[in-house]
Amino acid sequence: MYLLHKTNTFVPTRNKALIEEPEHSKECEAMEDQLLAFLKFLQQEYNYSSNTIAAYKNDLGQFVSYLQENNSTSVGNWQAIGAEKINGYVTYMKEQPYASSSVARKVAAVKSFFNYLEANQIVQDNPTTDIDSPKVKKRLPKTLTANEVEALLEAPANKKTPKNLRDMA
Repeated sequence: MYLLHKTNTFVPTRNKALIEEPEHSKECEAMEDQLLAFLKFLQQEYNYSSNTIAAYKNDLGQFVSYLQENNSTSVGNWQAIGAEKINGYVTYMKEQPYASSSVARKVAAVKSFFNYLEANQIVQDNPTTDIDSPKVKKRLPKTLTANEVEALLEAPANKKTPKNLRDMA
């Protein structure tokens, strides 16, 4: 199995990979090149930070690993990946010990990648069009008690610095 490395190349892992099979090697190289082109596109066109690019690289690497471990013999190009495989990936990710926000980010990375592939006419039909992203739980902010608000407002009175005098005004 191959995973994206921080040097923007795929590196082998211990599992047998689709990329190692000789009849698929050129197709898989093209798939790898398209993944790397997408990451470069994000960096150049959107000026994403290195951490954001690393997150996309990791998320897409996990997607590629999933594809390789599940019916990899039928995956030789991105066009061969349909909605059923992507739905299977979403279901698989939901079963993992990830927060719903992490799963949503991983699904968003896959959807962005396929939008890029469609825009560049690498795939004719985008299989992620009807894929729903997991709902992210929203947390309400914790409110301060009346005593905490009072203590916060009185804090500048403890020292007579210029900033504290400004804050007391």
